Amino acid sequence: MLKVTLGALFQASQPRGQGKKAKPAILQELADSMLPVSTAYRVGKVLEKVQPELKNFDERRIELLKKFAKKDEKGELLKEIEFEEGQREGFNKEFEELLKIEVELDCKPINLSELSNVSMMPKEMGLVDFMFSNDL
Repeated sequence: MLKVTLGALFQASQPRGQGKKAKPAILQELADSMLPVSTAYRVGKVLEKVQPELKNFDERRIELLKKFAKKDEKGELLKEIEFEEGQREGFNKEFEELLKIEVELDCKPINLSELSNVSMMPKEMGLVDFMFSNDL
């Protein structure tokens, strides 16, 4: 069983950087890595468990935006998110609470030794360390 906060899942699912130099999300990069079959299967199983949690997280995030952000005359969120005075603080407080929620993923951690042919920077590893056990 893997335990992870929604905030950690959210960070691992976001592109790294901005503009033309942006790199894909670390979870996407792992999904696209050439791995031995057994390791690829295990990574795939973890990613399979992550997706519903991210979908649920995004639905809650949108609910919070609908609660706090400005809307157009049809009641729809603006394309560029804006807040009335004092509403951003309410959004930030509830969003921080959402990020702190810990979820359990019904899968086993992957041994780091299984990723010997995968290279990543330490800050990237920090985004997905919930997936691994250190057997080195």
